[in-house]
Amino acid sequence: MEVHHPHHHSSPRSFREYAAEFLMIFLAVTLGFFAENIREHFAEKEKAHQYLEDLASDLKQDTAKLTASIAFKSQKRQQVDSLVHLLLGADRDKYSREIYYYARMLTLREPFYATEGTLKQMENDGGFRILHNKAIIEKINHYIAAKDKIAQIQQMEDNISVQMRTAASKVFDARVFEKMLNPETNAAFKYYIRPPEQPVSFTTNNPRELNEYANWAVSINTGQTMNRMLMMQLKEEATALIVAIEKVVH
Repeated sequence: MEVHHPHHHSSPRSFREYAAEFLMIFLAVTLGFFAENIREHFAEKEKAHQYLEDLASDLKQDTAKLTASIAFKSQKRQQVDSLVHLLLGADRDKYSREIYYYARMLTLREPFYATEGTLKQMENDGGFRILHNKAIIEKINHYIAAKDKIAQIQQMEDNISVQMRTAASKVFDARVFEKMLNPETNAAFKYYIRPPEQPVSFTTNNPRELNEYANWAVSINTGQTMNRMLMMQLKEEATALIVAIEKVVH
C-alpha cells in the first residue's frame, strides 16, 4: 500500500526575522571587537606599567653610580690642583712623594655607564608607543640626551688621558708607579695605591716637559669638572623621573 506523506510548505521569512538575525550577528561581532580592544588595552597598560617599574629600578641604580662618580671627581679635582701647584713649584723635590701619589691617582677613572637594559628593550619593542604619558616621555628623552652628553665628554677624557700618559712618561719613574699599586700589601689604602715611603726622583727637571704634563692634567681636570656638573644635573633628572614614574604606577 502506498503511503503518501503530507508536504509542509514553510512560509517565507519576514524582513523582521532577517533584520533580527543580522542584528544579532552584528552585535556579536561588535562586542567581540570591543572585548578584544579592551583586552589589548589592559594588556598594553600592564606592559607599560612593567616598563616603568623596570625603568625606575634602572634609574635607582644610576643614581647610586652617579653619586660615586660625582664624589670621585670632586676628590680628583682637588688632587689635580695640588699636583699642578707642587709640580711647578720651587720645592718640587721636597714634595715628590705627594706629587707621585697625585699623579698615580690621576690615572684612575670612575666613568658613569647608565643602566640601559629597559630603555633598549623599550626602543626595540616600541614600548614608548604604549606609555601614553607625555610628561614622562619628555623626562625620559631629557634623561637620554643628558646621559649621551656625559658619554661624549667621557670619550674626550679618554683621548686626553692618552696624551697625559705620554707626557707622564717623560716626568715620572715607571718603577715607582709600579710599586705604589699593590692589592696584597696596600689593602688599607684607597684603590690599593700607597704613596712612596721615601722621597723619589723625577726623570726630568725640564720646565717644558713638566709644564706639558701639567697642561694635560689641567685638561683632564676641566673635563672632569664639566662631567661632574652634568652628572649632578643627570642625578636630579633621574630622581625626578623616579618620583613621576612611581606616581603613575602606584
